[in-house]
Amino acid sequence: MTFMDRVTRLVVGLSDKERVATLLGGVYSSCTERARLLGRHAMEAPNGASVSLLRELQSSEVELSKHIATALIAAGGRPSQTHSVLPPPASPNHWGRLVQDLELHRHATRELQEASFRVVEDLPELANLLLEASEETRRQCEHLRTLIARADPQALD
Repeated sequence: MTFMDRVTRLVVGLSDKERVATLLGGVYSSCTERARLLGRHAMEAPNGASVSLLRELQSSEVELSKHIATALIAAGGRPSQTHSVLPPPASPNHWGRLVQDLELHRHATRELQEASFRVVEDLPELANLLLEASEETRRQCEHLRTLIARADPQALD
């Protein structure tokens, strides 16, 4: 470890393992919050096709959060049971809720990619997990876009 590395750690105050745990804790919280919102929006969905796809997306988010939780525990952290991400304002209609879900997923895709880039040199396996999670979240965006197109109140039949 170089002198500058030691100075940086003193100034920042976190070890590499603590940084990774903090990073993964944020990813885990975001993932569980998206799963919770998808479940809530599935309960409010107006038709069976939307309910089914939203439940499928929720299940995918739950599985992803389990993988993130495993990595978080390996990094010395603990998955938080509290919801640290504030939900967006509720929309009065199905289309608006889907748009909110899409925006959260787009943000998560970028967040996961950035997290992957931060750890790629030191922890390539974790970086791969985060990139895979980013790709899964991007695929979920495609499904949400399909639902949005079907639910668009201005769309022609």
